[in-house]
Amino acid sequence: MEEKGSRNAVAILFQLPLQLFRGLGRRASLIRLLVATLLAVALYQLLPHEAKVFLLSQPTTARCSSAQLDANLSCRADVKHVEIPNILNLVYVLSDPIDGTFPLQFSDFLSVYAAWHHWQPNVIYLHTNVEANSTAVRRAQTGEAGKWAKRVFAIPGIVINTVPVPTHARNGLRIKGMEHKSDFVRVQAVHDFGGVYIDMDVHTLKDLKPLRESGYSAVVGRQTDGWINSGTFMSEKQGRMIKLWKDRMHATYNGWWTTHSNKALTQIGKELAKEPCSMLTLRPSAFAPMGWRSFDTERLFANHFEPRAISFDKDGGLPAYPEDYEKPRNSLTTWAQDWRCTFLLHAFSPKKERNGVKNNGITPRFVVERRSNFARAVYPMVRSMYAKGLIDKDDLELGND
Repeated sequence: MEEKGSRNAVAILFQLPLQLFRGLGRRASLIRLLVATLLAVALYQLLPHEAKVFLLSQPTTARCSSAQLDANLSCRADVKHVEIPNILNLVYVLSDPIDGTFPLQFSDFLSVYAAWHHWQPNVIYLHTNVEANSTAVRRAQTGEAGKWAKRVFAIPGIVINTVPVPTHARNGLRIKGMEHKSDFVRVQAVHDFGGVYIDMDVHTLKDLKPLRESGYSAVVGRQTDGWINSGTFMSEKQGRMIKLWKDRMHATYNGWWTTHSNKALTQIGKELAKEPCSMLTLRPSAFAPMGWRSFDTERLFANHFEPRAISFDKDGGLPAYPEDYEKPRNSLTTWAQDWRCTFLLHAFSPKKERNGVKNNGITPRFVVERRSNFARAVYPMVRSMYAKGLIDKDDLELGND
């Protein structure tokens, strides 16, 4: 027994350094992997734009399968079905409601117009902190705030709904950022009216009727990082999900960017997974196929070849490109995103007003050139605008050709 114990002790003495060495080896490998990843990201950021475009031109893995296209999204037949109303909810909170304006850009008009075009909503509510007869609204309607604001406010069915903007969450914390205040307003609005909410950087690619009539009380979509996207969602009036979220965001608000929004909604999604037809959570391809990180925004907005003269069909209109909405198969467009599974494109971009950017670079010309994934996705709407006289050749900057 003694000899056996001695041998065990000796074995342990030899094994301990060996295990420690192995542990150090694993840690060293992890450290090397982390350093290599950080260096790769840093080097990518230092690359010239042309090199980034080349890398982004490699075949994308974001394909839309037949199984996804043919998926039955309807709720179970043995559960009471509801229908989400065909209402579009927008939110724009002015930092200066007394003397402020709606500084809308072409991309804002493109977003709202696409929703109106595809859905034909019964009403479009613009939830804001100014009255319908306010100076800010008058400036937008008359064009003093710019031609794109005027065109947004001229879209049929738009109604100004004046709302109070919360200054404090119910847990007592002050709500500081305008974006956070907007988060609270949007959830309250969908709770009170029902329907669909979209940020103004969300672009509709097809009708939401199959989702609204799927029988679910609420429909949401994940982002590429796994969190549920709070930039677009839909619910029946005073539905289960929206009630929970309305209360939860007040309880969880702590000033961080997504605690009360994406993270709170994701947790609610886990809870409602056990309740039939309470909430349908779609994969990222449905609402947010591109992420918000710089690599993703480059893939979405980067131009992939040199500009060329804009062509017109024999009737003087912009030509149709149906291949943009087919499965990308041409070797010349290996970089093309497959949009067939996408209902709403949340076009994350760092070029936002909150980052001090007054012009995000999304113009009619940028879209009509069709040199980026974003442009190809929204081109049909710009073509429709041109056919209806909502944009003209001056907007297309044809003098530059």
